[in-house]
Amino acid sequence: MNANEEMELLLSDQEVKVGGKTVLVHKFPMLAAIRITAKISKLVGKAIKDEDTTSNVETAFNAIILSGGDTEDSKAYLAYGIRILMEMFGETLVDIIGDIIHKSTDLGKEEIEAIDLEEGLDLLTAIYEVNKGFFTKFTNKLKVATTPKETEEKPKGKKKKE
Repeated sequence: MNANEEMELLLSDQEVKVGGKTVLVHKFPMLAAIRITAKISKLVGKAIKDEDTTSNVETAFNAIILSGGDTEDSKAYLAYGIRILMEMFGETLVDIIGDIIHKSTDLGKEEIEAIDLEEGLDLLTAIYEVNKGFFTKFTNKLKVATTPKETEEKPKGKKKKE
């Protein structure tokens, strides 16, 4: 690991106040990222079968991507993106968000359940920022999977004379 990679790793963690406690947000461990990806992929797989749902998923992920930062607009984009996904996937998504929080912090399951909504949005924003590479790669793969493939027409050539 070179000096730039070490510095990026050190600077990637963020602290967030949750319930009066300072919580350190860190990058997902590799196996946790794989498990989270698998769970999200199952939802996305169901969603891409329906054009309206695919459009909503894309809108939600675009809103979440726009949410980077600590401004009120950023929090609004994050909340909007999560709301769209919650309407579509309900309790399954709640479980995935709980896993994401658990795997990127030192919070226990009971502490996660007790997080205030506003602090939760701050926490999710920090988790997104710290794990931005994971989320952007996943989103890029989602866009590829949900973009309709254009069918290529083969050029009509001259028929051979017999």
